[in-house]
Amino acid sequence: MVVSKLNPQARHYEIPQSWHEALVIGPNDGLLDLPECFDNDAKASKHEFTPDFMHKQCGHPGQNKTRLIEKIYKVKIMDGESQDCVVGKSTKAQMGCRSGTHAKDPLELIHIDLAMHWSMKTEVTCLLVAIDNTSSFTYMKPLQMKSDALQALKEWIQYAEVQMGHKLKTLRSDNGGE
Repeated sequence: MVVSKLNPQARHYEIPQSWHEALVIGPNDGLLDLPECFDNDAKASKHEFTPDFMHKQCGHPGQNKTRLIEKIYKVKIMDGESQDCVVGKSTKAQMGCRSGTHAKDPLELIHIDLAMHWSMKTEVTCLLVAIDNTSSFTYMKPLQMKSDALQALKEWIQYAEVQMGHKLKTLRSDNGGE
């Protein structure tokens, strides 16, 4: 049995000179979780090397690498794919339809939406959000009532046209009915 003392100032374990010296350093004071006493006679628990376990330990290899590992190390790795492999190779479906066009000039395409249903209690009930497709410039206006949205949008469009030197061409919303 090797007995050591944890030196908290130096953040390492000290082993008496009669033993071979050892220095262990861990990130984020990880050493405090290590025991102060190590038992050399303790037996490691035996792990069953199932084909699924080997597949995971080898980093979820493809078919070619699986056959190579089986040939070199004379082990059997599971046939087929694990659930992790299936999820890792899957792709997400695109949401909505894309027009495929991207605006070239400011105010050529503006996306608008009303954000509602705040969980906090304020006098603001919704938020008008307008995003320019070209520059990703985002305008947000807190509104006390949903009916204020049209007037706030008209005022912002006038302001934006003067500031950017372009006329608004397309206004796109999700027709959410907010």
